Amino acid sequence: MTQEFFYMQNITKQFPGVLALDRVSFSLQKGEIHGLVGENGAGKSTLMKIMSGSVLKDHGDIFLDGENIEINSVKTAKNLGISIIYQELNLCKDLSVADNIFMGKFHKKGPFIDTKKMHQEARQILNDLGCDLDTHEIVGNLSISKQQMVEIAKALSNDLKILILDEPTATLTDSETEKLFTTMNKLKKQGVSMVYISHRLEEVEKICDRITVLRDGNTVGEMLTKDVNMNQVISMMVGRDFKDKFPKYERKNAEILGIFGLVGSGRTRMARSIFEADKKGEIGYVTENRKHDGLALSLGIDFNVNMANLKNISKFGFVSDKKSKKIAENYINLLKIKTPSTKEICKNLSGGNQQKVVLAKWLSRDLKTLIVDEPTRGIDIGAKYEIYELFNKLSDSGLKIIMISSDISEILGMSDKIIVMKNGEASRELITKDTSKEELMKMAMETGG
Repeated sequence: MTQEFFYMQNITKQFPGVLALDRVSFSLQKGEIHGLVGENGAGKSTLMKIMSGSVLKDHGDIFLDGENIEINSVKTAKNLGISIIYQELNLCKDLSVADNIFMGKFHKKGPFIDTKKMHQEARQILNDLGCDLDTHEIVGNLSISKQQMVEIAKALSNDLKILILDEPTATLTDSETEKLFTTMNKLKKQGVSMVYISHRLEEVEKICDRITVLRDGNTVGEMLTKDVNMNQVISMMVGRDFKDKFPKYERKNAEILGIFGLVGSGRTRMARSIFEADKKGEIGYVTENRKHDGLALSLGIDFNVNMANLKNISKFGFVSDKKSKKIAENYINLLKIKTPSTKEICKNLSGGNQQKVVLAKWLSRDLKTLIVDEPTRGIDIGAKYEIYELFNKLSDSGLKIIMISSDISEILGMSDKIIVMKNGEASRELITKDTSKEELMKMAMETGG
């Protein structure tokens, strides 16, 4: 413990019906990037919320620079130099870059805000990050990757010592991810310690110095990245040997059609057009943004599972709670949704379980076609495998699946045919077994018609 800059020891946290963390320990060295991995529900988010002050621990000790500290609020964490950047960025979209960087701590000149000084210091922080942003630009006009830079600059304005990044690349392109990694390495050289949470293990392997694995609220391993391969990490995450990312399968009935293209190629626009043109209600659409478009997060699983099919559980305008519960229980069992009850509100579920609820919502209808947009974004490898197995079973039952994904491995691993989107058009149709990753990416990146 003496060589660690930051140390969490025997951290325990109990929620109603769930032991989220059971005597978990986690450490950071100065200027280290430490990967934190585990399946959805393993306890990663709870541990980081305790670290950043939004959740209080029940038991355990936290040390910073050798001193036993209490982190009892977000403000306390920030005062200690600890900041977190969530997947859903915490920015005021209608305000400028500089306003967001110094939100809650504006520079004053007498009773007035010293706008000139604020913009000067914002420019200096961004320049140090190697980020050329206009500090007067309205944040809502920026790309997600540039908004992320604003979040990092905002954290740096608090005398940053520790930065937690929760699934930071989930919505970034490959080139934007590389820029983020460049920024992280600059921060590392400046002595900033970072916690990197991601389901993309190839990124963890590339950027992290150490890796800690959580499973079911317990620490199951901590190792130097250079001393371990990702198959070993996956086995620790899921508690069993895990050699194949995709189920070995021979298609028996309906096909899975993959839609691939770069960001802005028109994939999602095409999917929405197909869905909105469906007048008979035979097509379901699992949106790429489950939290914004797919779920009523503050309502229970039973409501969410049944909200696209209310006519089957209602009579004379009244909903039958008994029918609603029975259908929800059926899909909880079928899809292996981890929950204490059908009434559990969806925002309390892990990402993988939230995605299964969205799938259940559409499967409860008599569909002929299911469109799934980025079906495994932000989901751990075990939950991905379960969803892939489900898709195979659904195709056996005769359900046609259109799968949109920016993950080339997923497209090649699950599709029978692939349509390549480019400039808002379907430019190529390919047979998956005759296509390689390199060919697929080349086709997606080709300029012209």
